[in-house]
Amino acid sequence: MHVHKSGDRTHNVMTAVMFLLFLITGILAALSLLHQKLYSPFGILTTADSGANFYYGISIYITIAATLLTSALIRIALRITK
Repeated sequence: MHVHKSGDRTHNVMTAVMFLLFLITGILAALSLLHQKLYSPFGILTTADSGANFYYGISIYITIAATLLTSALIRIALRITK
């Protein structure tokens, strides 16, 4: 019989949280690109008409989403090969 350790549960929860944050960030980036407004959990930060700030924000969303996804996949791969 396999008994779950506290570390296993924490690892699984943190991996799930990373995936959830990846999805939220990806949705914000997609909505922002579609509507040409930089959305955030706090409201609209800027519009595409404002120039570079809009594209800086989109690039930050994409960077954060890619980092979260990569981190979650590495955690899963390390767990599988353990």
